[in-house]
Amino acid sequence: MPSSPSPAPGRPTAAARRIHTPALSEQPAALAAGWLTCSYLLAQRGAIDMGIAAPCKKTLRELLDGLCDADALGLLERDNRCDLEGHVLYLVTERIRVGRLPGPLLAAGVDPDLLEELAATAGLTDVVFVPRTAECLATYLARHPDSAAIVLREESGDASAATRENEAAARWYDERYDEIAHGLLRSTSRPQYLGGDLSPRRCRYCGRTDPETSFRDKAHAFPEQIGNKALIDRRECDACNRHFARMVEDDYAKWTLPMRATGRVTGKGLPSFKSRDHQMRIDARGPRNLAIRLGEKDPRHRLDEETRTVTLQLERQPYVPMGVFKCLVKMALAVMPEPEAGECDHLKRWILAPAHTFESYPYRPLRLLEQFLPGPMPNDQFQYALLRRRPGHADCPYLIFVLQFSNVLHQIVLPMHDQDRALIEQGHCEVPFFPHIGGTAGHVQAYGRSQARVRDLSGTAAVSGEQQSLSFRYAQRIDQPPPPAPAPA
Repeated sequence: MPSSPSPAPGRPTAAARRIHTPALSEQPAALAAGWLTCSYLLAQRGAIDMGIAAPCKKTLRELLDGLCDADALGLLERDNRCDLEGHVLYLVTERIRVGRLPGPLLAAGVDPDLLEELAATAGLTDVVFVPRTAECLATYLARHPDSAAIVLREESGDASAATRENEAAARWYDERYDEIAHGLLRSTSRPQYLGGDLSPRRCRYCGRTDPETSFRDKAHAFPEQIGNKALIDRRECDACNRHFARMVEDDYAKWTLPMRATGRVTGKGLPSFKSRDHQMRIDARGPRNLAIRLGEKDPRHRLDEETRTVTLQLERQPYVPMGVFKCLVKMALAVMPEPEAGECDHLKRWILAPAHTFESYPYRPLRLLEQFLPGPMPNDQFQYALLRRRPGHADCPYLIFVLQFSNVLHQIVLPMHDQDRALIEQGHCEVPFFPHIGGTAGHVQAYGRSQARVRDLSGTAAVSGEQQSLSFRYAQRIDQPPPPAPAPA
């Protein structure tokens, strides 16, 4: 009996949009292009569910090898569905159907007649057809001459270089690190409680227990501003929760506001960005639309109409750099298991300090590796990883924390003066930028290379007037007259 995904409110009920690639017999990369297109459509439509249509189960592994990891493929073969990077994939064949599929369908190598049956599945938003032969493509186009074509270009040198860099970084981390904590949570995820039902409850940060302190408030392990509704820390007391909100999360909120506003990240609501002179405003209109209001000659934007790209210069609200870094340290501590957590008492004392000073912990520089990933990325989820150095590797830091939400990826080295003493005395350590899906050749060709930079967050004084440059593509430019001047009093 086939299982069906739940209906999604607001999905189009009209006929699914048709898209096709070249034939697999002529361009083997066609399937990867179709897969990437479906990933884009998922993000564009805010969909969760996606269908994979294959001639039969036996051909599934041959078709998807290299696109899905082995575990996901195994689940798809066994259960006809699997969870992958926050989405749900459903297998569809001549014998296996779903009653409703509110998302795109990637039809790989299926017969055009079978494709017509599958395209009638309720809820489908898009059908991406990857024909096996040129004859199959000709039959399909005779029926659907208006189908949009995906044109494959020879891989550019820039895309090829980005792929090599991404793969080299993945090998570097695989050789040196074990993943001791990781997670991917969506805005719709069920609550996950860190710390369980320990009694008496002891705060993981200050060490106090009930009744020395209270645990009445809901303590978010990660800030709610990045979309965290589900990861709750039962071992964070009310006093520490209030301290973190005031001393570290506020700085992180101000520092990330331009990225969250343009990325339409829903925290305690959809974020808005307003310039100090009130001449620029950015509003998220739901998870997929962004409204930018500014004057045509405003120097804070650059418009490239040929590529439909806009670059904005956004001014951050005043923030303390060390507070931003401490916020990421606090997130790492929240998900850190034992015995590593017991090695980080110095970091707990540091993030609980009543002021940001070098004297509280003389470790510098506090570097953040930041990447901005172009193109559509899910903005209703975040993911994290905490990495610990494997024995026998002395050329890398002991603990690394990585966080991604929307198009932003942040990574830090946790300050561990004992475990990293040799590296500190050496005075130099190169850590690659963390690998990600935006570093693949197909993504680079479609949306450009990721923007990567190293930021020094050692400062203890508030920074004002700092500019954040962000570039992204737009669907439509709408010229409107300026608002009328206010009536004289």
